Amino acid sequence: MAGWERFIWTPGAGSDSYDLNYPTCRSDFPYPNGVPWTHQRFMVHTLDGFDAVPWEDFTQQPPLMDETYYLGGVARPRRLTIGIEAAGRSYGELDRDKALLHKMFNPKFGEGILERRSESGVRRAITALPMGGIRYSRSRQDRAVQRGIVELKAHDPIFYDPVAKTVTFTSGAINTPGTFIYPLVSGSPFRLGSSTINYVADTEFQTNGDWPVFPIFQITGPAAGPLIQNLSLSVTVASGTVAVASTDNTLVATVAVFTADMVGYIILNSTDSEVAVIGAVNNTTTVTLDRNINDTWDGDAFVIKRDNDAKIELDYTIPAGRTVTIDCRPGYKTIENDLGVSLESYLTDDSAFTTWRMLPDPLATDGINLIWIFMGSITNATTIVANWYDRYSGI
Repeated sequence: MAGWERFIWTPGAGSDSYDLNYPTCRSDFPYPNGVPWTHQRFMVHTLDGFDAVPWEDFTQQPPLMDETYYLGGVARPRRLTIGIEAAGRSYGELDRDKALLHKMFNPKFGEGILERRSESGVRRAITALPMGGIRYSRSRQDRAVQRGIVELKAHDPIFYDPVAKTVTFTSGAINTPGTFIYPLVSGSPFRLGSSTINYVADTEFQTNGDWPVFPIFQITGPAAGPLIQNLSLSVTVASGTVAVASTDNTLVATVAVFTADMVGYIILNSTDSEVAVIGAVNNTTTVTLDRNINDTWDGDAFVIKRDNDAKIELDYTIPAGRTVTIDCRPGYKTIENDLGVSLESYLTDDSAFTTWRMLPDPLATDGINLIWIFMGSITNATTIVANWYDRYSGI
């Protein structure tokens, strides 16, 4: 194996973390606090279960037919096996190190976090439960060394980068109605009326892993009716070009493209990522727009998107100074304010909170997710913070 690897284990109880690799043969190895150990305390010598995610297929075979049809699949819990060698300068030190390993992998402490760090700087972590603690083989006869095996079970089998990605949006300074000052990334403009955030972010919301991610949003009020929609999850149902006759609230297409069932669908301006909602379908070429604060879309191409497990919307006004946390992670799935009060009852009926996610490449090109954030009644104190961990199917 080229280069070095470190394996850091943090038990479920307490905050101490333990390095399972302390080699003394490398002068450039980054020891804790810069002070090397005087002997090799632990060493990982075997690993298993760190590659592809365990996966179970679901198929269907019709009666009296040889063919089977793939219906989908699901990731299953992952079993990790780690071989650890404890080495002491005396049998007393060996007994001490073995006692520490028993403490580290005590299943009574619950789930812990195993992190792998490589010489290249890549970090991957996974949450796992020790299965029965560490089991030792016989000691070597020539010195105070003993090998053991520990097995871990990761009910969530997906690895993640333990360094969170964080994006913070603030309302900045509103000089005049329709003006909004913010350091922007090219291609990701804010759309703001005098008191409304209507923002489409793409390059900021980029996932680098190979598995869907579930972010955490924190919104500090005042903010009315917060909506967060992943347009990369929405299904495109039609497209067209805007006629010159369009106004702020009415969009006229150059050809017949609208149908009666499109009320509530999203229109995305292909030129500058402006977003609006179809409030009413007047006829096959004309719709009335909702949540649109752009001056005009004249001559721009557009696409029409249908919600597809893509929206989180609260029929709720966040008071000034209060913070609402929307946690999309599996096993959490909570919406609470900073007083610990659940706000899930304020979800709109068409929200898809349980399945809301951001997609990796190639499900979203280059992992860029087009996220639409909309809320009203904001002030300069309104902020939105999003953070997530890129996720990986294996190491």
